[in-house]
Amino acid sequence: MSDEPHSKPVLARDEQGRILPGQGSLNPGGRPKKLFGLVMGLNEHVPHAVEQLVALLDSEDPKVRITAVKEVLDRVYGKPHQAVVMSGELTVQEVLAKAAAGVLAAAAAEAEEAEGDDGT
Repeated sequence: MSDEPHSKPVLARDEQGRILPGQGSLNPGGRPKKLFGLVMGLNEHVPHAVEQLVALLDSEDPKVRITAVKEVLDRVYGKPHQAVVMSGELTVQEVLAKAAAGVLAAAAAEAEEAEGDDGT
């Protein structure tokens, strides 16, 4: 564990990556109290926001219209789930390592492309 004030404790996990019982919480303080006050303060503006969104359903601009339709449907029915199909015997750590390697490779490719654009 780091000496930084905002570092999170390292918690023991099982082979699926779940935190083992009795290890504590990654968010022991819960949600910030300020957030609750902000939400309560904005509640009075919800009817106006809904009116504005509904008004956009009749927009002349088809992009605005379709965006408004998606927003309304997402709020009424929820966003569509995206299925993720996995097979094999990878641990969470192996999946994360492979993802990190992909991110590093993409960053290296971007850097190489940027160098080529500079003429160096």
